[in-house]
Amino acid sequence: MFAELPKGSVFCILVASMFPALVLIAFAVKLWEIWKAKRWLTAEGKVIASRVKSQVRTRPSGDFDTSDTEVENQPFVQYEFRIASQKHIGTRIAIGEKIPSVELKSTLARYPVGKAVTVYYDPADPKKCVLERELPFSNTTMWIGLGVVMLVFVGGPLLFAFSYFNGVEWFKSHLANPRQAPLVTVMGLFGLGVLFFAQAFTRMVRQATRWPVVRGTVLDSGTQEVAAVINDGYRTHYRSLVLYRYTVSGREYQGDRIAIGVVISSTLPWLVRQRSAKYRPGMTVDVHYNPAGPGESVLNANSKWHYLPWCIGAVILAFAWAVATGRI
Repeated sequence: MFAELPKGSVFCILVASMFPALVLIAFAVKLWEIWKAKRWLTAEGKVIASRVKSQVRTRPSGDFDTSDTEVENQPFVQYEFRIASQKHIGTRIAIGEKIPSVELKSTLARYPVGKAVTVYYDPADPKKCVLERELPFSNTTMWIGLGVVMLVFVGGPLLFAFSYFNGVEWFKSHLANPRQAPLVTVMGLFGLGVLFFAQAFTRMVRQATRWPVVRGTVLDSGTQEVAAVINDGYRTHYRSLVLYRYTVSGREYQGDRIAIGVVISSTLPWLVRQRSAKYRPGMTVDVHYNPAGPGESVLNANSKWHYLPWCIGAVILAFAWAVATGRI
């Protein structure tokens, strides 16, 4: 089968495999950091601050909106320790640069203010210090996440290639016009992929509708300018901006999501301004938050946007069926 692959197919598979390769490299780098941290010295320290740190950060450059921002809630734990007579301050918790949102609550619970802790520090540079120098190998979520990434970005291209070339051969022997086999196969696989995404998106929305609700306060509301990449150039887009604050179990968080999984941008500011106009600064709002990770929240958990991918998938499959039966 692979001897009959058209030119460029192997290259496409290799390109699709670059992302999991980068993930493995990043994982190897963290293992290297852990190995080096094994040689660090220890000192007795004390937690002097423990709270949620909310900050607005720029989305990764791989996203469509290259200047878009999002609110991130991370545990902030500050501790002090002494080496000889000199006092040092540290804030890094673990070797990992970012704590998963589902672990925010448990991380702060482990390090309340006043708790005595063991600090691991680099004797050559005590500013390099952590409270935890092991990756959470017992954390099932981490391993499941790594496995899913590898499955999607390694198994996905291989599965698509296998399905495509076998699908083309099957359709060639079942269609009145065999030349339409590649188009029907691609549209069919794409339509099924969209429906798979629609199912996952719908499940996410339904879970959000069951999240608990607390009262929050709108801090800011309006529109935000973002730079979108258009044909190797930049064009100004606008998105709705609603920043709000809420409290769960005595800890304060911030959020900026209006609806689940939907970030609408447009070149016409008045289109997105209507969405945020009803949220005025100082206004009290209902905030739905994820009980497993209170830093994840949304204002409108009953968004109807999850119906859109179902419609798109159905249209694509209907088009593939029409081509296959000669109606188009």
